[in-house]
Amino acid sequence: CLFVILFFSAPYIAVFFERNDIVLVTQIIAFNFVIAGFVNMGMLIYTIELKFKKVVIWEFTGFFLGVIVTIISAYIFRSYWAIIFGLMTEKIVRCISSYYFSNYRPRFNLDIGIFLKLFKYGKWMAADKIVSFATANQDKAFIGKVLGAQTLGLYSITIQLGEFLSSIYSSLSKVFFPVFSKIHKNSTVDPKKIELYLLLIISTSIPLVTIISFYSEIIVNILYGEKWIMIGPFLKIFIWASLFKIIQSALFPYLNGIGKPEYVLYINITRIILLFPSLYILINFHGIIGAISAILIVQASSLLLIFFFLNKATGFSFIRLLYSIFPLILSICVCLAFEKIFISTSVHIELIKPILSFVVLLLLTLLFLRTEKIKKYIQKVFSD
Repeated sequence: CLFVILFFSAPYIAVFFERNDIVLVTQIIAFNFVIAGFVNMGMLIYTIELKFKKVVIWEFTGFFLGVIVTIISAYIFRSYWAIIFGLMTEKIVRCISSYYFSNYRPRFNLDIGIFLKLFKYGKWMAADKIVSFATANQDKAFIGKVLGAQTLGLYSITIQLGEFLSSIYSSLSKVFFPVFSKIHKNSTVDPKKIELYLLLIISTSIPLVTIISFYSEIIVNILYGEKWIMIGPFLKIFIWASLFKIIQSALFPYLNGIGKPEYVLYINITRIILLFPSLYILINFHGIIGAISAILIVQASSLLLIFFFLNKATGFSFIRLLYSIFPLILSICVCLAFEKIFISTSVHIELIKPILSFVVLLLLTLLFLRTEKIKKYIQKVFSD
């Protein structure tokens, strides 16, 4: 169904963006849905049983070959088709190799009883995937239409680093979802355990986000070169939206795991409702900065809604969490003062500045985790 919808709507997408050359590209990308539909479902059994070794090897194989094909194609063709060839290679390799990594052999069989049982829970997650996809691409559609393809290219490069950082944590959801699901089946929900889990996510992600924000221009120059230095100020803002996304990516599998997927859907519906007017207003007035600001505002707002649902489902205390991470926030303030002093020095090797600042913040974070109150809190949760 997704293949048919995308394939035949390709001409209308081209009209929307006023780019006739994307019709064929869109139709080829549509085949990814068909290929993904034939991946061996036996790979999910490894995830359910928490056997991630084969899953990691399987996913890395497809990713690695996709990257190789992209690089070779980019060198040969010097066009965006390299990305398409790489993407298709990754999907095809994953589909074929899934039958090598798993001995399970799926077959067509209709069992209404099992379908209804799965659908009762899965309908929320399926609907959430659709809404999440729309939310994730809403900003790109607005920028491409209002500001043009060149500005969309700048925006896409800006969000790459933030998306990469958040994808590291969102990939953990594949691990945490079955883990939380098993814990929920075997015991009652303990709000202190989710507070500890969130405390660890925040204490590991904030140092990275802080350093990228402080030294955005230096990091862009090192990774992409001087011609992209203009996106430094954009990255400085967007990386904080990525932090909120990291926290959300950590909490969504928890809500799904304890049997509350409808809460995740409600949160994403709220996001898409808030994002539409925010993007429309801010992009017209402030361009890329407006788009990034809209995402930052909506991510922060939806985070408050997540905490509300967590409190409703588990008795989670946002105030107690805030009290726990206060020393970490103090550490960031110290690091900020250090950065202001250090950035004015005459050190010419740009890479040294963010590395040294990261080391300082990491040491302060470790010191925070070693404070007596935090240690007792962690020990108490684990002993319970």
